[in-house]
Amino acid sequence: MSKPVLSKSTFVRSLQCLKSLYLYKNYFKQRDKITPAQQAIFSRGNQIGVLAQQLFAGGNNASTGTKVRNKEALLNTMEAIHQGQKIIYEASFQFEEVWVIADIIVLKDDGWHIYEVKSSLNISETYLHDAALQYYIIRNALPQIQKAPVQSISLIHVNAQYEKQGALNLQQFFTFKDVTQHCITQTDWIRQKLIKAKLTLENGKIPAIDIGEHCKLPYPCDFTNTCHRHVSKPLSLVVPTDFNLEPTAKQMVLCMLSTKPAIPVYDGCKPYQLIPFAFATKSTSSRFVHQFTGNNYENPTNLFIEKLYNVLADADVIWVDEILVATQLFNFFNQMSYADQNWELITEKLAGIDTFFTSYNYFDINLAAQQIQVTVPINTKVPHAIAATEIYMTMQQSQDLFSAAEQAELIQQYLSDQLQLLSKMANTLGRFTNTNYV
Repeated sequence: MSKPVLSKSTFVRSLQCLKSLYLYKNYFKQRDKITPAQQAIFSRGNQIGVLAQQLFAGGNNASTGTKVRNKEALLNTMEAIHQGQKIIYEASFQFEEVWVIADIIVLKDDGWHIYEVKSSLNISETYLHDAALQYYIIRNALPQIQKAPVQSISLIHVNAQYEKQGALNLQQFFTFKDVTQHCITQTDWIRQKLIKAKLTLENGKIPAIDIGEHCKLPYPCDFTNTCHRHVSKPLSLVVPTDFNLEPTAKQMVLCMLSTKPAIPVYDGCKPYQLIPFAFATKSTSSRFVHQFTGNNYENPTNLFIEKLYNVLADADVIWVDEILVATQLFNFFNQMSYADQNWELITEKLAGIDTFFTSYNYFDINLAAQQIQVTVPINTKVPHAIAATEIYMTMQQSQDLFSAAEQAELIQQYLSDQLQLLSKMANTLGRFTNTNYV
C-alpha cells in the first residue's frame, strides 16, 4: 500500500491555489499560526460530524484519531467491511495515491451509500468538489475490498429553518442533499485536477502564483504571511487624517461578546442565531465599569440590548476594537430592539481602533497594541474572546449555580482586561493625532 500523495484537504487546497499546495507539502512549518477563531471552526465541524453519526446509530469507527496513521485507518476500514459492518464512521479509502475519509458509509440492500457531513447552512461549490472527489475515490477503491457497489453520495448539513423547542430533534436539525448525479458528471474534471496537482508536486519548484483574491477564497490561506512578505508588514499603523473629535465629547470604551452556536442552546432559536451574552463599558467621566453577563438558563439577548442601550444612549463617541464587527452587532440590535431605541444613531457614534491600522490578514488587537508599545494584559485563564465564549457555552450546560457564577466571573475579568487595553490604546493613538481620546 503506497503512501498517499494527496488527501481530500490537499486536493481542495490545490483547487484554491497550487502554490499553497506546494508550500503545504514542502514547507509545512512555514504555515501561519492557527487562530483561536479558526480552531473554533474546526472544533465545530468535528462536533457536528459526531452529532450526525447518531442519525445512523450503532456504527463502527475506523478512525485512528490522527491523519498521520493513514495506513492503519485504511486497514481498520477494510477489517470493518470484511467483518460485515453495515455502518462505518470515518471510513478511509485510497485510490491512485489519493486518500479520503468518508464521514459515514452505510451498506443497504442495493450497495453502499456515502454521507458527508457539513456544519454549514448551505451547500457551497467547494463542498460539491469535495463530494465529487470522495465519490470518485471510493467508487474505485471499494470494489477492491468488497463487490457491493457505491450507489449514492449525499451531503448532510444543518437545516437553516430548524427552530429548537425542547430536546434537539436530529431529524429536523439536519437536512440531506443527494449529489450523486453531479458527482458522476464531474469524473473527468476530477481526474484532470488530480493530474495537475500531482504534476505541481513532482515539478520540484514553487509555482509562480502572485497574491490575489484566491488568498482568501474560499478559505483564508495559511501561507498568507509567507506570500505577502514582499508587500507590507502583517499589521501597520496608519493615522487617519480626517479624524476629528470635540474636546468635550463624552467618550466610552466598549467590549462585547457574542456567539453563533451551530446547535441552538435556547428554545425559539435557530442554528447560528446571534446571541450577545456579555459586555463591559466605561465612560471617560467615571471610573465605574458597567458590566453584563447572561445567566445560565435563559436567552440573554433582550436583556443585553436593553441594558447596553441605556448605558450608551448619552455617549458621543463609542470606542470598539473592530468597527465592522460592532456595526454588524448594532444592526442586529436595531432589528431586535424596541421602538424607543435608536441603534442607527448609536452606530454613527462608533470609532474603531482597527481603523488606525492596515493589515493584509485579520486584525489582531494584541499585535496592534504591541505596534504602539501598549502592554497587553496577560490572562492565562481566558486568553482570548473564543475562550470566553467557550466558558459561556459551558455555563449553559451546568446545573451547578456556584460553578456558573465562577465562570461568569472569568468572563467579566476578561472583559475588564480588554476594556483596560482599549483605553490605553485609545490614549496612545490620541497622542498621534493630538487628541486625548480616553
